[in-house]
Amino acid sequence: GDATYYIWEDPLPGYETDSDKANPIPVTVHFNEETGKLELQSSDKRLVKVGEDADGNPIYVVQVTNTKVDDDKASLTVHKTVTGNAADYSKQFTFTVTILGEDGKPDALFDGGYGDMVFIDGVATFTLAHNQSKTAINLPVGARYTVVETDNEGYTVTYNGTATQAGGVLEQGVTAKVEVINDKTIVIPKTGDMTIEKKVVDKDNQPVNAETIDREFTFTVTLTNADGSAAAISGVYGDAIFTDGVASVSLKAGERISITGLPEGVHYKVEETASSGYELDAIQNKEGTIQTGETGVSAVVATNKKLPTGGFKVAKKVEGVYHDEIFIVHVSLAGLEPGASYAYQDGSGKETTFTALANGTAYCTLEIKDGEIYTFDKLPIGATYTVTEDASDYVASFEITNAASVGAIVEVKGDNTEVQKTISTEQETVDEGEDITVTFTNRSTDYEVRFKKVAPDGMYLIGAKLQILDKNGNVVREWTSSGNVYVTRLQEGEYTFHEAEVPKGYLRAEDVRFTVDKDGKVTIIKTDGTTETAEVVKIVSMTDQPTKVFVNKVDDQNRPLAGATLRILDKETGKTILTWVSEETPYEITGKLSPGTYILREMKAPNGYNMAEDIEFTIDETGKVLVNGTECADLTIKMVDPAAYVLPLTGGPGTRLYALPL
Repeated sequence: GDATYYIWEDPLPGYETDSDKANPIPVTVHFNEETGKLELQSSDKRLVKVGEDADGNPIYVVQVTNTKVDDDKASLTVHKTVTGNAADYSKQFTFTVTILGEDGKPDALFDGGYGDMVFIDGVATFTLAHNQSKTAINLPVGARYTVVETDNEGYTVTYNGTATQAGGVLEQGVTAKVEVINDKTIVIPKTGDMTIEKKVVDKDNQPVNAETIDREFTFTVTLTNADGSAAAISGVYGDAIFTDGVASVSLKAGERISITGLPEGVHYKVEETASSGYELDAIQNKEGTIQTGETGVSAVVATNKKLPTGGFKVAKKVEGVYHDEIFIVHVSLAGLEPGASYAYQDGSGKETTFTALANGTAYCTLEIKDGEIYTFDKLPIGATYTVTEDASDYVASFEITNAASVGAIVEVKGDNTEVQKTISTEQETVDEGEDITVTFTNRSTDYEVRFKKVAPDGMYLIGAKLQILDKNGNVVREWTSSGNVYVTRLQEGEYTFHEAEVPKGYLRAEDVRFTVDKDGKVTIIKTDGTTETAEVVKIVSMTDQPTKVFVNKVDDQNRPLAGATLRILDKETGKTILTWVSEETPYEITGKLSPGTYILREMKAPNGYNMAEDIEFTIDETGKVLVNGTECADLTIKMVDPAAYVLPLTGGPGTRLYALPL
């Protein structure tokens, strides 16, 4: 491997050298694998390669400069040393060397280069890192000087063994030495560790399987000094994070954490936060002093006794055919541990937590549907609860059963004849060993029915004004179709689905009669008196047929005539409804004309034909197309263009067509 050497010169009397022991020249011997030669390397420019020998080996010269010192002059050397385990050995520190005049101020007439230092108005400024030095030569004998270092925050600085700046009087033929030492040492204090372990036992003090306990227990660790003041300790110490000497940690049953690197002699105190359903049995070594060494580890063991708990379920049952209604149920609890967290689960296992108030009460609101069950468990024995269901459009009742006593009904309450009535249990108590279910049963007296208005292709129609009439013809529901299923609730009875206003381009649909029975089943009554039960989705459908008109453009020989520009206008308003150019086949107009009277007008006849007269036609409520009171076969209006007269072309052979008005 590489080897590094240092070269320096011992100074001779009367001379200064640039390579004394305080400022040596580092030289590294390196083997170049590519050339197979030994090379010298140095960051110091005083090592110079001057050539190669006959075998190609490099030749180097170390240049050392000596400066003769006048016998009647003086010199000054400043040397830098850095020490300490936290020091930056590459840092450049700034030095100021001042030559003072007789008035004690910098000598403004002292300028120029003096060895390694350049003075301007008596002041030289330079930087030095560890083990570097600079020497000023040929300085005036008897002059006073000072040496000051800056940029040394965080370091302890000494000048020739003192903590003040260096200074003195320059003597003839003598080199004044200023050794500046910067030290930055961090004292690493002795530390110790502690552990905290959590154990849980049952009421008979037998260990509880930790895997069956999904509970975190919270501890507060407080550190103080010997005088009782808060320890100034913040940061991460093993498994704990401290802020101003206080840390909060959580442990499950069977877990243990280590708090490491605490200062020797600090006092600790461990306190556990109360946890619902568990009684703090004991904390071993909950207070003590941190000591160093393996035998000094402070082991804190906290044991909790698991208290027996109980609970209850809230279930929903809906009778009839509608089962997607959401009911609001409120659960009021008392006798809980103040500030403790509890939870309930829905049928999917989703858990919702809640916290007891300072008076030990809690209030939960459930949104529950048919077949769902909510479970409240791990409640303290002796806690009380009341379950209340909000009023709804259903008759409500409840029963409380205890599965632990062969499902015997404990209590039954409710009223099966009234709607919009709140129903509530009495205050019940959580007892050990019970398996209680509070079941609310609801029965509807009106039922959900759905309606849709569609075209023959099944697409929803928008803009129809629709009504539900009772058996006496009274309007009980009314709405305008909007492209969605209309949902409403109807009581048992007979109804008519009626279209009051028709969308443009469609014919009014026939009324749809239907019944809703006591179980919510919808039955359609057909026009022939037969019935049809609606599908499970209970959608009563009404279909509007579009109006249709065909316009057949022909000549007086009843041949199809293309190229005529035709228009239909509303007779009452004169507004143009649509315009088109005839083709070889009749033009079909579907879903664009509502029942009413219109004008068919020819705007431009094909070449060689006269324009036909306007035709007034009517579309009646049944969709028939009438011209002059006569029904058009196949809904087709025929418009005939007569041929124009043909006159001879004078002055030559041939013919030309002319259209003459008749």
